[in-house]
Amino acid sequence: MPYSDSIQKNCGVVGTVRQNRLVGVPLPSKKDASKDMSRGQMKSTYSEDICAMVWRDSQPVYLMSNFTGPEPAGSCSRYGGRDKGYVNVPCPKLVLDYNQTMGGVDLLNQSTKHYGISVRLKKWYWSLITWFLNVMMVQAWRLFRHTWRHRHMLARAEEAAEDQLFEEGLAGLIRVEKEQKRKEREDMKKKKKREEKKEELPLLDFIRQVVEHIILTRSDVKEERVHQREMSKLSEAARQFVRLDHSRAHFVISSEIKGGVCQKCKNRTKYRCRTCNVALHPECFVSYHEA
Repeated sequence: MPYSDSIQKNCGVVGTVRQNRLVGVPLPSKKDASKDMSRGQMKSTYSEDICAMVWRDSQPVYLMSNFTGPEPAGSCSRYGGRDKGYVNVPCPKLVLDYNQTMGGVDLLNQSTKHYGISVRLKKWYWSLITWFLNVMMVQAWRLFRHTWRHRHMLARAEEAAEDQLFEEGLAGLIRVEKEQKRKEREDMKKKKKREEKKEELPLLDFIRQVVEHIILTRSDVKEERVHQREMSKLSEAARQFVRLDHSRAHFVISSEIKGGVCQKCKNRTKYRCRTCNVALHPECFVSYHEA
């Protein structure tokens, strides 16, 4: 197969294509391929550094690539109707490469359409601006999820090392004490996993927290808009940001709302933090606003 410098430039592309887009390409039509080709058979053609091929799976599949081809062929598992079980079917390398990396563009387009900006203007450039904003938000969310998984993967490795030390520390105990200690540790691990699960934000919650953070940090009228009723509408992450923002003026006031529950000691109080808009005892004020 003639290769170009696309590999050196890291610009290789592989993907599926509709059969009616292959005008003038010497490949059998979908009807002829379904009739004349058996499962696992393939036919390919080349033009300079581009390979176009059709591979018969349960239905004909048309693919094109500028950096890979059908060789060396591999195999894939498919359910065979005659054999009543899974059998290995010849599969070209182009299909294997496509299956390995597929889904990136599709998932990005799907995610941008879920909670995309829907305000429409007549200016031609507005759709470009909103598209870039949507893509930036989705990619930031995916990076957040990747960081979240990596952080908890490291936590699982540390937990495994702690489990080994924990078992070594149980060597001198009787069986009843060992079982009790193990049960306490399992309960602690389950509680920790539940707390970690709460950190995994859906895309909508992530977008909302980003927007709230931008408003709280960049808005000229933020001091007037984050108090009272507006403060109660913020997400938990945004409220935590306000709580730990020491550039704001936090002070205790006597509240008109009677019977408020202190966010620190969980006892009733008539005092509140004016900036955070939460019930607080004066003696709990400092500890609540510390990280």
